[in-house]
Amino acid sequence: MSKTLSTLNPLTVIVLVVFAIFAVLAVFLIGYLRFKGKKGKRTERVVRVERERPERGSESEPSVRDALNSLDCKKYVLSDFCAGAGESFLIDHILICPYGVFLIEVKDIAGEVYGNENSKRWFLYRQSEEQPLAMENPVKQISERVDALKDVAARLSGVVVMARDNVEHISAKNAVAKSDLTSYIKSFDPALTGEEMEKIYSALVEYEKARLEKVRADEEEKDCE
Repeated sequence: MSKTLSTLNPLTVIVLVVFAIFAVLAVFLIGYLRFKGKKGKRTERVVRVERERPERGSESEPSVRDALNSLDCKKYVLSDFCAGAGESFLIDHILICPYGVFLIEVKDIAGEVYGNENSKRWFLYRQSEEQPLAMENPVKQISERVDALKDVAARLSGVVVMARDNVEHISAKNAVAKSDLTSYIKSFDPALTGEEMEKIYSALVEYEKARLEKVRADEEEKDCE
């Protein structure tokens, strides 16, 4: 090969080298574009699962509230609680009972769900899908809700309720099957008196009321500008 190259015109050799470089760059570019395309498809799948949740959750959340109301103790239940400073978020249910104050996020998703409390995303496997679908880690989400309300109420705990009881591949102590929800709550030691529960309930109601009033005032101020 070296003898063949030595007999070639120097200009021809330069052309061949440049051609080889461009060929390598073309292969690299094609591989990069394919990787980027796959990454884009994965992002679309993440959004797809997140959009799926409100429609499905609408049927399961009343049944979770029924389970909370079945607790044989004095309690307060707030549903669709709006909170957050600046960017708002919705908490499916807040339970105030002798065992504490529980912020509850309901997930009604069919399929096998894999995840733990520390991972950024959880993954959903379905027979109808060739690849797993990704979703935001709901345990981290509910922990952020707890932090946002820690100055409003004491004894706060976050709970993720899997409405279809598909928790066998989830490693997180506060992600529970709907059928185990009441027993999970009762596993906590009683910590609140009836008077303390009433004060926390009133504080949360006032918090939500004040927040909604501020949102309305901000909207009116924008309209006047």
